Amino acid sequence: MLSRSMYRQNEGLAPFRYVSVICFFLLLPLSTNSFAVSLEEKSVVYSNLLYTTAVFWDDLPPPSNEEITKAIFDSGIKSDNSKIGYLYRYIFWLITKEQRLGVPPEAPPTEEQWLALKEVNIPRYAAARGMYILTKYFGEEKRVSKTIPLLTKLKNELLETGNTEAIAIASAFLGADYSEVNIFKAIEEYTYSYPHLKQEDDNRKLETKYLSRYLVSKNIAALFSNLKFYSNALPFAYSLIDESLYKVNVSDFAYPIHALIGLNRFDESIQLAEKAITLANEKNDEHKLAHAIAFKVSILMHRYSSDDILILPELTRKAHDLIHSVPNAQFDFYYSYINLLYSAFNEQNESKFSEAVSAHIEDTKNRIRVYGDNRTLVENLYTLLSRIYELRAYTGAIRTSIPALSGHPFRFNPDTDSGINQPVFC
Repeated sequence: MLSRSMYRQNEGLAPFRYVSVICFFLLLPLSTNSFAVSLEEKSVVYSNLLYTTAVFWDDLPPPSNEEITKAIFDSGIKSDNSKIGYLYRYIFWLITKEQRLGVPPEAPPTEEQWLALKEVNIPRYAAARGMYILTKYFGEEKRVSKTIPLLTKLKNELLETGNTEAIAIASAFLGADYSEVNIFKAIEEYTYSYPHLKQEDDNRKLETKYLSRYLVSKNIAALFSNLKFYSNALPFAYSLIDESLYKVNVSDFAYPIHALIGLNRFDESIQLAEKAITLANEKNDEHKLAHAIAFKVSILMHRYSSDDILILPELTRKAHDLIHSVPNAQFDFYYSYINLLYSAFNEQNESKFSEAVSAHIEDTKNRIRVYGDNRTLVENLYTLLSRIYELRAYTGAIRTSIPALSGHPFRFNPDTDSGINQPVFC
């Protein structure tokens, strides 16, 4: 459920998933009541399980909803009458609506119960309370008008503690919500939180992995790039492919490549695309190899030399063949983009080329419905189509008029429209 929000982009919005699960339930004790455990130990178990529930509930398994529910009950939380046990049980109920948890919906956690958790561990309290606020109003109309004041109050409370990690966690939640209504405030909160967030720790999942330094770096890079502040985006984008910080994924190269293209630093961006291609080959991952080749094609389309244009048909054919060899390729983030590139440089039939254009426009409209009015997606679409039609004209193809995104009002207010999203190349 919550993994489909702007907090965590899943496969439907981006070509990678931020979390991997390997028998998550094996990491949990069978029951927190089966032996004497401290409140600290209880809160660790419940917090880690809350992370898994928030990220994977109603998402593609593993783990399934049934496995998550079993882990919740196996934790012993239903019979835990402690203050901490009740507040975690209530958040689990908010996400799962599991009636067997025995939670009265009209009785949310009290300040006394929250204080009990705060006295045990302040960063864990910050993460749990931020999750509670997010979950309580999830899916409501004008949600952020309710959550932002509450998260601001939480941050102010944490400022009085002086605990920098806890303050950073609250700021990260604020950044995620501000990204829906005020791009500049989102950047302010994210950059405030970034230096103080801890590296991911499987023993502290909710505090370090739900809104991790890795995810915050992605969002800062995307927000700056959407504003065309590419120089500001670049340090955060480059950090994503720093092996000393993270396990690098092919898709992470999209962020620095996108910023470098914006700065016309094509030689550097080509080097990164080649590294992405090498990494995909090393992993024997045809899916990611198609993405990496698409990155390179985008760079060549921008650099626009005669030598670049000559190799575009071969590269786009290879990306097309690779992406179509992957099961369920039609759900891939880059599927319509790669199809369009292939058709632009290899399809002589104008009607089939037009079909590819229409399919990519429809895909963009779907993303606009997900993200709301988004100037970046619209601008990238028309830049891409203009470039493609120009290149087809260069190679002698008949150039037709660029179709319009009918029915969409092209308006953008930087105070209300944010559009954090995976870089969409143009």
